[in-house]
Amino acid sequence: WGPWPEEVHQRGETFFPGDVEAEHVRRGVTGFMPDMRELRAASARDPGRARLNLPDAATSLLVLPLLARGVVLGAVPLWRTGDRTPFDAADVQLAEEIGSRLALGLDNARRYTRERRTVEALQRSLLPRLSARLSAARTTGAYVPAGTAAGTGGSWYDVIQLSGTRVAFVVGRVAGAG
Repeated sequence: WGPWPEEVHQRGETFFPGDVEAEHVRRGVTGFMPDMRELRAASARDPGRARLNLPDAATSLLVLPLLARGVVLGAVPLWRTGDRTPFDAADVQLAEEIGSRLALGLDNARRYTRERRTVEALQRSLLPRLSARLSAARTTGAYVPAGTAAGTGGSWYDVIQLSGTRVAFVVGRVAGAG
């Protein structure tokens, strides 16, 4: 993917200075512009940015905030071009329904990723040392995780120093899913 191009908006930067639509997104409210004349006038102050953000044939704009659990995750601009009829209230309602589902899916993916990383870190922290020097034995081991297709399950081991020169070597198997 590479880095975000410099000429495109950076995080926190407004679409155009004083842009009402960007304010709608910040507040989590759909921006609706059935007539592009006002936006084209504002874009004249920065023609380079306008070329990147405004399709030449755009006649109507709907800026849909992606809002999930009270957090704005981003926004999706929807354009009507050419001779097509401008967006209307029914279009706004449909776009908001689709956008809320999209935002919830994105947020679920973010949460799943965060939770998975947390669980993996916890799993790694619970692994026994790969080698141990005990008074009665020296051990070594390897951790080889199963692929993601394997689902839940796996084998585990631990070596525990007991009193005197005794050592407990424990092996277990976890099978199944859920």
